[in-house]
Amino acid sequence: MTEQLLVRKLPDGTKARLVERARFHGRKESAEVEARELFRETLESREAPLQAFFDAADRFRAEFGGVDLTEIKYDHWEPQNPFEEQ
Repeated sequence: MTEQLLVRKLPDGTKARLVERARFHGRKESAEVEARELFRETLESREAPLQAFFDAADRFRAEFGGVDLTEIKYDHWEPQNPFEEQ
């Protein structure tokens, strides 16, 4: 059985962005195919959303490189109450 879903009131440009994304993925400019794939990927993912973000960041870094940051070390630091006068 094939299910259908009609989504109303999408933001302006959503369909055009789906078509552009479909073209990028070689899906013959089909917004429907791209939307189905997005639903499938999202619903089948067993990863937490935060993990999916980090995975996407890793893929981005692998493709485009990253930035080296220097670790800042503190000799002594104590949390302060912002409501107390110093």
